[in-house]
Amino acid sequence: MVLPEVEAQKVKRRFAQHMLSTLTERKPYQFWLFIFLFVIVSVGLGLKVINNNDHEVLVNDNSPSQLPQDTIHTTPNPPKQSDDLKQEYARINTHADGLQRIERPELELDVNLAELIDELTYLAESGENTAAYILAMNLRKCYGSPVNEEELDTKLEEADYFDERGNRAAGILSKYENCLDIDESERSKFYHFLALAAQRGYVPAQEMIANITPQQYMEVSGYKNAVREQFVQKRDEFLAQQHNYLQSAANNGSIRALIKLSQLEYAQRYGDNGRLKAYAYNQVILELTDDNELYNRYAWFQQQMDATLSAEEIDQVMTMAQQLLASIQAHGTIYSQ
Repeated sequence: MVLPEVEAQKVKRRFAQHMLSTLTERKPYQFWLFIFLFVIVSVGLGLKVINNNDHEVLVNDNSPSQLPQDTIHTTPNPPKQSDDLKQEYARINTHADGLQRIERPELELDVNLAELIDELTYLAESGENTAAYILAMNLRKCYGSPVNEEELDTKLEEADYFDERGNRAAGILSKYENCLDIDESERSKFYHFLALAAQRGYVPAQEMIANITPQQYMEVSGYKNAVREQFVQKRDEFLAQQHNYLQSAANNGSIRALIKLSQLEYAQRYGDNGRLKAYAYNQVILELTDDNELYNRYAWFQQQMDATLSAEEIDQVMTMAQQLLASIQAHGTIYSQ
């Protein structure tokens, strides 16, 4: 139990009075025993008071490195908002409760990829989305890593030049060993298997395709040296497909997809009203996340945009957020960050 300072002083006084009342009947050496015990009790109670005060200081720390005080909380609460926005916010009461939380599969293999590639390929082509995703992600690790000892030596020399501690070199060597006997043509198939799972609605694969750059897609798909007209067409088709996959993943409760969509819409990558759409995605993130750091960050984003929205725009974005939350509830799943 932690005692406040006033109570600690009262306890010390009562202890001293009790001991002094008995000293007159005891031998002199016991006087020093009393002094010793009194010091021990005083120090112990003093430490409790100090610990209590320290705890209060930590809880109320408003250092500049922290977020603004109105966004710091351990239990998620809505950010400060205008009266109109508060009323609209109250209309949304759908949360992550009742949604089935889906964990992404473990990607680390116990053996080299070459020992499992035939089995994983067969399962992936037979409709096993998890196998297709695991195969794709491991092939992607191999893509760009050394395929022979000569390339390995070159990359290790480069790593030693830029990283004196050897962490980078250790990673290169580990990838090289795990990808032995996987040739370049097999490695470039990572996108094929990723797209295979994504087309069949596998959310982790849809999330991952959003991280593939157009340049990388054009390389592995054989369009790197296409004529300009075809190059532009295939690149734009890929970007549209990325957007479709992100929307599909978001409708299935993927917080990663919601974050990516918010970023892309805010940057006006998909036409008009991007900032309004970003606000709606942010609002859904606030409704679904149980990560305090993520909540605080997006609550701060919303606060910055509050002053820029009219009452009509607030109504519009809250309607969009409601519709997306209803879709997520209908699918019944959530994928955390």
